[in-house]
Amino acid sequence: NRIKIRQPQSKEKKTITKDEFEKLLSVITYANGFITEVFMTKGKKIERRKNFYKPLLVPAFKLMVQTGLRREELLTLRYSDIISIDDDKQVFRINNLKVNRIATGEDTGGYIKNIPITKGLKKLLDEFGYDQKKNTDAYIIERPVDTDLDYLKNLLSRSFSHYIKLVSDRGLEYN
Repeated sequence: NRIKIRQPQSKEKKTITKDEFEKLLSVITYANGFITEVFMTKGKKIERRKNFYKPLLVPAFKLMVQTGLRREELLTLRYSDIISIDDDKQVFRINNLKVNRIATGEDTGGYIKNIPITKGLKKLLDEFGYDQKKNTDAYIIERPVDTDLDYLKNLLSRSFSHYIKLVSDRGLEYN
């Protein structure tokens, strides 16, 4: 009788404008990537400089805007995922990770999603070297060999949150 049940708070999603996105891409540099982390260990204050910059950030953010994919789907996207349909149309055909995991607990399953390759996305793929890499198992977003996927997913989120603060004070974050 004495417990009050809190109502879930709906959080309004904030979208990034085209101007903010273009500014974001321009500030993603090594020099702007530094932060200083402060933490305590054994009663001592420790400061550590860390840099969020990685060459894959700009291509990854551009690809996110063009495809609308989740971080894991984006980072595991390969040139071999591109298929042709209806003679002149191409799509990325990938497993729908979220739906498959909910339905079966596995990454693969009966739920597939097609991401249309629009003119803008095709132009971006051409910038990434599509003609040389088509039909290969190469990742669309190039990354160092044996790099942990969870590390890369966290890098995308944390680096977006870091760099967007240099562009906007609206409290935008990667969700």
